[in-house]
Amino acid sequence: GTGFTNQFAASGVTFGSNYEYRTSGNQLPSLKDGFLFPIAITAQPGSIFFSSNVSDALFSWRTNDSSPTTFQAYLDGNLVESIFSASTDGTVPLVSGKFYGFEDILFNEIRLAVSTPNGYTLDNLQFNVVPEPTTLTLFGLALLGLGAARRRKKRAA
Repeated sequence: GTGFTNQFAASGVTFGSNYEYRTSGNQLPSLKDGFLFPIAITAQPGSIFFSSNVSDALFSWRTNDSSPTTFQAYLDGNLVESIFSASTDGTVPLVSGKFYGFEDILFNEIRLAVSTPNGYTLDNLQFNVVPEPTTLTLFGLALLGLGAARRRKKRAA
């Protein structure tokens, strides 16, 4: 496999060092265009890192057995939400409802911990980045400009 760290780099997403990117899903027919796989079958999955704050994320996740996985969201290293621990068995295809994620909270890291690691797969990552409040910045600059113009007008009068 190829390191998955660069797969979403343009989107500001990186992954923990325990992942590698695989392009062949012959044994898993629903995985066609690449997916994350553990470097070692027992390696803990680690984290998904977002360079910007995210409000929602959705992904498909499977484990090779029914070991529970704990899903946690963090903001700047602080736990925001630990939604649940679920038995994430290896049922395929992944597109048949085995999706997990977070919504309507602010976070920039997702940690996935399998209680007894025996292989896992991450695929179909989707997320929403919280937009930068540029409109507020522009509004503030406009107010400053109006204030400066008003002062100039008073001085001229």
